[in-house]
Amino acid sequence: MTSAPVRTARRDRAHLHEVDVVRLVTFGCVILVHSVAFTTAGSSVPAGAVTVLAHFTREAFFFLSAFVLFHATGDRTPRLRSFWAKRFFAIGVPYLVWTVGYWLLYVRSSALSASSLRALALDVGTGTASYHLYFLVVSMQLYLVFPVLLRLVRRTAGHHRALFAGSLAMQLAVLSLLQWTHPHGGFWGGLQASAYVLLPTYQFYFVAGALAAVHRERFRRWVVGHRATVAGVVVGTALLAEAAYAAQLLAGSSSAGADTPLQPVMVLWSLAVTVGIYALGCGYAARRRGGRFARAVEQASLASFGVYLIHPLVLQEVRAWWLTPAHIPPPVSTLLAWVCTLLISFAIVALVLRTPAAFPLTGRHRVRRTRDQRPVPATVLRAPGSGSSSGARRIVTGRPARSAASRWSRTRSSAGGDREVTEPASIASIRTGSRP
Repeated sequence: MTSAPVRTARRDRAHLHEVDVVRLVTFGCVILVHSVAFTTAGSSVPAGAVTVLAHFTREAFFFLSAFVLFHATGDRTPRLRSFWAKRFFAIGVPYLVWTVGYWLLYVRSSALSASSLRALALDVGTGTASYHLYFLVVSMQLYLVFPVLLRLVRRTAGHHRALFAGSLAMQLAVLSLLQWTHPHGGFWGGLQASAYVLLPTYQFYFVAGALAAVHRERFRRWVVGHRATVAGVVVGTALLAEAAYAAQLLAGSSSAGADTPLQPVMVLWSLAVTVGIYALGCGYAARRRGGRFARAVEQASLASFGVYLIHPLVLQEVRAWWLTPAHIPPPVSTLLAWVCTLLISFAIVALVLRTPAAFPLTGRHRVRRTRDQRPVPATVLRAPGSGSSSGARRIVTGRPARSAASRWSRTRSSAGGDREVTEPASIASIRTGSRP
């Protein structure tokens, strides 16, 4: 009587192929946003219009992080020590490695000094070694409060619509304060300047992701059954986001200020486009039949976190060596930077994943490709007492060939100061949300 629920629980926590699609599309848009910032002027109105639509990425990732956490947890109550040890180790090691790496990159032209060491300590504590590492700091805050969020979601069972609405209202209020109030100095000024790296700034996406995971089957059925509605909402919120961007420009705001993701209109757009990409992922999962393309999607999803960590370095070098604005103007330079950064980053991470450096650099365990096990030719055994040409026969075959999905296996691993920053001015504001 207990075997069926166990099988159901295991099936519910199986790999979600639709999540691979959400992860890959969102990572692609992250690199697009940064490519725009690296190859265009901060005052470019067309660049800002593109950035507005591609700037849903941090919100989508936070939604996805909570979704995956709650999906993996299921009905269990995780042991806090083991949960925190596993999660903080998996994200903390790459965070420290890349923080030190980017710190060394930015101080390479200056002498090592007490000031630069103080800058390193600040970078470790705030995620400012590079403009994209704040994401890991916020993710660690999610792991820290996950038991509280889990208890909240479970204790409000039957009232999840009210929880969703209350969280949404709070998110809109917080972003309205961030957009329309500008304290100068003091505690509130410092708090506003650091809002991009604080979990309360993104609490709605964690709550929404958690609720979507708890009601995953219902959520999936609704998305699949209302694709036209989802598409219409995506288009409508995209137009709304662009209208808000244009209105701010007409009111005298700069392009870099008008395309920030930390504004109320981006809540609606980010949620809509995330659900829209999830709908695409559900369509992919329903039609997935294995083969090379499916394996490529899985491997790209596996490498995506490593790509996120390394892509600023690749993008900077691509721009410096190949795509200087004086030689190739935007939007051609933007497109080339995006494509080159994607391909080079994935190629590097694919190689790193097959080395002992996989875990410290990508947060993933080392991947090995095992030798295909080919089927052993069938052997015909005659039943005892049968004649040489007649009688019962028994077909004994060797071990069957391994399926394509099982050809990959993982080996388990032991589980500011004075700096010269080479980032263009248009990307220096990424950390505060006023640019990607």
